[in-house]
Amino acid sequence: MGKHKFEFGTDFQELILKYTVTDRKGYKALELYDDSYFALIHDSVIAFALKKYYKKRKRIPEQAMLREQVRTLYTSGQRELFSALQDKDRKVIDKKINSIYNGEVADPDAVMHKIINFAKYARFKDELEKIDINKFDSYEQAITKLRAANNVGNTLEEDFGTDLVAGIGDRVHKRDQANDIHPTPIKQFNALLNSGGLEVGSLVLIASQAKRGKTAMGINIAKGLMKLGRKVLYIDYENGEKALTTRAEQSVISASHEQIVSGDMDEKLMKQLRKYRRLGGEIKIKRMVAYVNHCGDIQTFIDRCWEELGVRFTDVIIDYADLMAALSGKTDEFGRISDAYVDIKNLLEKNKFKSGWTFSHVKKEAKVRRGTKYIQEDLAKCIDKMRHADAALGLQENDDEKEQGVMRLEIMDQRQGKPDGSMYFWVDLNTQKAKEFSKSQIKEIRAQLASDKKLKREKVSDL
Repeated sequence: MGKHKFEFGTDFQELILKYTVTDRKGYKALELYDDSYFALIHDSVIAFALKKYYKKRKRIPEQAMLREQVRTLYTSGQRELFSALQDKDRKVIDKKINSIYNGEVADPDAVMHKIINFAKYARFKDELEKIDINKFDSYEQAITKLRAANNVGNTLEEDFGTDLVAGIGDRVHKRDQANDIHPTPIKQFNALLNSGGLEVGSLVLIASQAKRGKTAMGINIAKGLMKLGRKVLYIDYENGEKALTTRAEQSVISASHEQIVSGDMDEKLMKQLRKYRRLGGEIKIKRMVAYVNHCGDIQTFIDRCWEELGVRFTDVIIDYADLMAALSGKTDEFGRISDAYVDIKNLLEKNKFKSGWTFSHVKKEAKVRRGTKYIQEDLAKCIDKMRHADAALGLQENDDEKEQGVMRLEIMDQRQGKPDGSMYFWVDLNTQKAKEFSKSQIKEIRAQLASDKKLKREKVSDL
């Protein structure tokens, strides 16, 4: 790695040293930075001493041992600059050592996150400078190195799994502090889930025929999450930011495309969006390039939004994952899509997203089950998608439902609730609006379905 200065203030640079010596994961940070990264000679001396001690002992030194390690630097001759330090500089270093061992870092995860981001930047910059664009044969190797640079630090955030016995205290504490179950914006779906919501990091796949309302459903799910006060990242691979934004605006106020682009509904639209702002919700739509951008690019965008805008997303919708590139670099359709879904699951886990949603087409021959319920084999291009998703839902409608403007989500498979179940919506594609059935409407349609089944059984009995 080349020699770079941290793009942080000196206060934060000292905080990095404090994190290193006080946090149980501090040794991981030590592997990412170099003493030359620090702007102040005092911090640089401490960083050099920490790395030297760790290299030999394989542990972070206690305060007294770090003092001794620093003292030897003044006379070792390893760095002429260190041995030339004046007494006043040595006193500052001594004072800093006292400071970094005093107390703990308030937000250790944020500190580690920033260190990792800089390490990615430094490695990526170095690799980029080495690329000779005139050598075509080196292209593939260069891309591999750049991808590796973008993954620097990812493994450092891994843990050692969960202990059933020894870990019970920590799990109880976490359950008291935070709920890992979060409701979806679909009440009927929540009723079919074991705990009334999805576990953190869950991926929901919605399958449908092409041009049959999957993006409209995605927009309404995003809007529903926004109404719950959540911040949604909507990744688009096929529609375009402007087109999706217009469709989202349509859904917010139940307007046609013509009404939105004319500007006649602007006042009503702004009034409604102000209500969502007060709730703390937001939808950020970001266009990605099909077959080029992967989850590493999405993660980079997420990091930038946090660092530069202070926006922390709670949920992500990817429309749609079949068009993503895979971090593995696979280009065959089955392998690329399968790996892309694994990448999405890792993205959800890394960012602790409350939910993730994506969409898939079904095969043409699955049209015969459009009015009933799709099966796993109906998924187009890669049936592995079902294995990687926590829930797979089919977006269905029979001829009568289509005529009445009704769509159903049918559970194809899921891990966190009932294996079967239906969710009903009134859908108007002209205004991109989807509205759940009311309780009375659900009760009515279930009674009607039960009656139809009864009549069918009686008819069969007569035969």
